[in-house]
Amino acid sequence: YVTGGATPASVVADWLVSLYDQNTTGFGDSIDAHIETETIEMLKSLLSLPSSFGGAFVSGATLSTFVGLGLARQWVAKQHGVDASEEGLFKLSPIKVLSSSPHTTSIKALSMLGMGRSCVEQIPSIKNREAMDLGFLEKKLGVLNDSPVIVLASAGTANTGDFDDLEKIAALKRKYSFWLHVDGAFGAFAACSPQHAHLVKGIDAADSITLDCHKWLNVPYDSGVALTRHPQLLTEVFHNFAPYLGKPKEGQTVYVH
Repeated sequence: YVTGGATPASVVADWLVSLYDQNTTGFGDSIDAHIETETIEMLKSLLSLPSSFGGAFVSGATLSTFVGLGLARQWVAKQHGVDASEEGLFKLSPIKVLSSSPHTTSIKALSMLGMGRSCVEQIPSIKNREAMDLGFLEKKLGVLNDSPVIVLASAGTANTGDFDDLEKIAALKRKYSFWLHVDGAFGAFAACSPQHAHLVKGIDAADSITLDCHKWLNVPYDSGVALTRHPQLLTEVFHNFAPYLGKPKEGQTVYVH
């Protein structure tokens, strides 16, 4: 388990957030929504992600994974002509998730999202590692015959710190139909290290990414981030419009509350 290691500056910033007691429900009430947007842009820059990515701060890696897999669920459903956020999952066959060493919180998120823990099909790992054997992954994708599925990859597993080969998985996206979620809570920030950046090469092809800033960025807890190359799905799945909340500005992604 990773115990947070906050710097003095980040602790003071956390105190100031509590002191100012602002509400991030929209762009018209305070500057905090703009600060969140700018911080997301800075994180995208750290990870060398394209400008098409969007995202939101959430309470931690568990909820970040929940958000990413919620978007994945919406994408899979739409491939079948169903709007899961409006109609639910009742019209769909069980959604398949392919992974080798998913974090326990990913399994928990699948349960919470109604897809169920048993929807995960285990892809064999490379011998003596936790990384997916991509030969088996491609064979499985071929058997599914372009039926839309979710591939759950790891950028730093919790047990051994192993990385799936994201670049090769990205190449498979050019041949098969699947949503790629990368759990980068532990290792995505390897992108900041010239010695280790190769481990996350290809992460820009992910459809959604889990980040957790309380680990390598040394900030207080409750600093999870959900990133996606499909920001419009954030609005579809998580919008919460009410007269007292106001509406998001045209072209801006709604925040996940």
